[in-house]
Amino acid sequence: MSLEVVRLRGVEPPCLSAPGPQPGVSTGSTTAANRFSFARTTARLERGRYIVEGPAHCFQCHSEVDWKNPGAQPKAGKKAGGTIFVEDGMQWLVAPNISPDVETGAGSWTDEQFARAIREGIGHDGRRLFPMMPYMNFRSMSDEDLASVVVYVRSIDPVRNVLPKTVLPDVVKGSLPPHEPITDRASWLRRQKPPRQKRHRRSEVILAADERR
Repeated sequence: MSLEVVRLRGVEPPCLSAPGPQPGVSTGSTTAANRFSFARTTARLERGRYIVEGPAHCFQCHSEVDWKNPGAQPKAGKKAGGTIFVEDGMQWLVAPNISPDVETGAGSWTDEQFARAIREGIGHDGRRLFPMMPYMNFRSMSDEDLASVVVYVRSIDPVRNVLPKTVLPDVVKGSLPPHEPITDRASWLRRQKPPRQKRHRRSEVILAADERR
C-alpha cells in the first residue's frame, strides 16, 4: 500500500481556539466544541480547493476511489463519502464521511471539531485518529490554510453513506504518538496581545512513498 505524506510548512501554528475577536473568525456558542466558526469567503473557497484537491489529496482517502482513473479520482457521487480500507488489509480502519451530509457525514460537525481532527488527530467525537490521517504533518498548516480547507470541504455536495467507526486494535492504540494539543483556550486568554504573525513562506510539499504489504 502506498501512502503519500504531505507536509505543509509555513508559519508557526498559533493558538486556534481563541474565543476573542480574530480576523475572519466569528464567535458563537462558548461550549468547548464550538467556540468559533470560519467565515466563508471566495478566497478561502479557492484556496481550500487547491489544498484539498491538490497537495493534501484529502479525497483519495475519504472517498471510494477509482484506481484505474488517472490521478486516482473518487468514483462519481462518492467524493468525501468515506471508505473502509478492506483492500489494504485493514478492515478496522475507516476514513469517515466528511461530506456535508448531516445524518451520515460531517454536516453536524463544528468548525473547531474539523480543525482538531486535521491538526491534532482528535475526531469530532473525541476519539484519537489513526495517523494515516497525517495530522502530525498538518500541525504546521497555517490558520488561514486550515480555515480554507474547512470552508471548501463544507461546500461540496453531501454524500449519504453510512459507515462504521474505526476500532483500533489494542496493539495499534499502544503505538499512537502522544496527543499534542494546539487548541488551548486558557493560554490564549493569558495573552495580552494577539500572536505576532510571521510572513508566509511558500509551502513546501514533501511526498514520501511508504510501501507496506
